[in-house]
Amino acid sequence: NEADSRLKGAAEKYLSSPPAAHPAGCAVPFADSPFDTADIGKRVYLDLIHTATRYVHIMTPYLVIDSELLEGLKFAARRGVDVALMLPGKSDNRLLQTGAVSYYRELLEAGVRLLIFEPGMLHAKTCVADDRRAVVGTINMDYRSLYLNLENAVYFTDCPAVAEVERDFETSLADCHPLTEAEVQRIPLMRRLGSRVLRLLGPML
Repeated sequence: NEADSRLKGAAEKYLSSPPAAHPAGCAVPFADSPFDTADIGKRVYLDLIHTATRYVHIMTPYLVIDSELLEGLKFAARRGVDVALMLPGKSDNRLLQTGAVSYYRELLEAGVRLLIFEPGMLHAKTCVADDRRAVVGTINMDYRSLYLNLENAVYFTDCPAVAEVERDFETSLADCHPLTEAEVQRIPLMRRLGSRVLRLLGPML
């Protein structure tokens, strides 16, 4: 009838062209809160670390982590994944920077690369794996950020932004030097002992 014809004509006016193809992959914003028990930020990092097959590249201003994350990083390196942590040469938090020293030796022994950003404070919080997945946000690799703070980030998978995150990491390598076990051995004994104490106090820093 006439009404149906008018309705069909109106529909064809707006639907005659096929919908644009959806871009590859997706970007998912998420938040983490101390008021739940999910520890979402930590679980996302662990997922990238545990499922990586080629590489995991992480930029973080602080490194004061629990045994679960520590063992995850070490195990990934031992199974042949290129695990690299980019850390600041100078920090805005001397206690956290000293606490990070306690992890250096066992990470290096496991095959994790530690890259020291020489120009100063590195404040990026990114994690990218296998050219497929990445996280960018406010989540540091320390207890306060992973358990106590209100944080947010975006998880990218199979989209162009992943390559941009990795490109930023690779570009920043020019301003880094790889930490060696010999350098760790030259860190003053009192600082190394202090780092062990601060590691025990990590949840309160």
